[in-house]
Amino acid sequence: MSASSPKAPAKTSETLADALRRLAADEVPMPQELTRKLLERASKRPAAAGQPPIYLTPREQEVLTLLVDGLSNKQIASRLRLSQHSVKRLVTSILAKLSSPNRTSAAAKALREGLVFRPADRDAGIAS
Repeated sequence: MSASSPKAPAKTSETLADALRRLAADEVPMPQELTRKLLERASKRPAAAGQPPIYLTPREQEVLTLLVDGLSNKQIASRLRLSQHSVKRLVTSILAKLSSPNRTSAAAKALREGLVFRPADRDAGIAS
């Protein structure tokens, strides 16, 4: 948006008005690019025939994301302000839920199945 563009404020107000209309109609306004990326990500998930979906608690999801980023248990504990024992217990639970023998395998499976965003996805900002 350039400062010299007289249409910029009108476009912003039109976008806001459209979002408010959609919210009033019980719709979820979402940028097209985000919708496209989410649908693309969902379509890439392999259909695991006969395998139940993987359910992680919000805390397990946080730990898994940091594990994928390559952090150690000690670093995860520091980042989340947990004891190392708690992190070890959470990692053990994640490994069991993902049927993974080790952290590397769990990280690979999490990325492959879209359980976490790749670090580049988070840095780039999926909602842009």
